[in-house]
Order: sequence, then C-alpha cells, then structure tokens
Amino acid sequence: MCMGVSPVLPRDPSSHPVAGVGPVSLTLTHALQALHKVRPELLDAMLGNLLAESPDADRLHCILEHVNLWIVSSVSQERARAIRSSTSLFRFAVTFPEFDISAEFPRMGHHVAQLALFVSDPDKDISQQAREGTYWLYQLLLQQRGKEPAGTQNPVGV
Repeated sequence: MCMGVSPVLPRDPSSHPVAGVGPVSLTLTHALQALHKVRPELLDAMLGNLLAESPDADRLHCILEHVNLWIVSSVSQERARAIRSSTSLFRFAVTFPEFDISAEFPRMGHHVAQLALFVSDPDKDISQQAREGTYWLYQLLLQQRGKEPAGTQNPVGV
C-alpha cells in the first residue's frame, strides 16, 4: 500500500471497530469505512502525520486517492468529509516547511476539477470547504512555481 500502512486484523472479530466484519472479510474498503467514522479533526491529523512521514507530492497524491473515494458518494456527509480532508491535506502541504515541492504534482488538473465542481454544491459546508481547498491548491501551485513563500496564511473569508 502506498501509505506504508498495512491493516492490523484483530484476533477476535467481535473486537473489530466495524460491526460484524471478521478478519477474513476485512478489506481496504472496510478499513477505510472504519477510518471514515473517526472524528474529522483526528482523521485530518492522522492524514497529516502520514504525509509528514514522506512530505512530497507522490505521498500527497496517494493519500488523496484514498480520501477521494468518498468524494463521489451520494451521501452529503461523506462528500463533505472527503472535501474537508483534501483541503486539510493541501493546507498541510503548503504550511509544512519540509514539504518537497520540487517534483511535478501528478493529476493536479483532476484535483482542481474535483474541487471546482463542489464549489457550487448546494451543501454550504461542502461549497465552503471546496473554495478553501481550491485556495490551498492554488497556493501549492504558486510555491511549486517559486512565486510564494512557504507558510502562507489563510485569507480572510475563505
């Protein structure tokens, strides 16, 4: 797995955080669903820590691939969590001084398009998070082009 994390399967299926899921049927999807239930701040901190272990564009993209599984969900809360986590990861990358911006960022256009689509989402939280995510992604691009110093502050109103 690209994040260097392998799921630890419990010996007793009843102790697993996903009710009714035994070690045999536990898949990455089930593990991600269990992770999705973690409070948003804790999830964002965990994802930031994963990125801090290898602060580069490849790791950021890998984490975003897993987070963005929920971005196409029909459930508003799942879409909001995915956008919020993506925004948090972009903010972390911009403000983390050790983040390596020298490599090209894979699928940048894809992330821009995803966030742009959600700027007009009827859910105000999703829309606001998408606008903020777009801002941080833009800041990351500016840093990569050498036009903006690391640690840029969040603008007022975003």
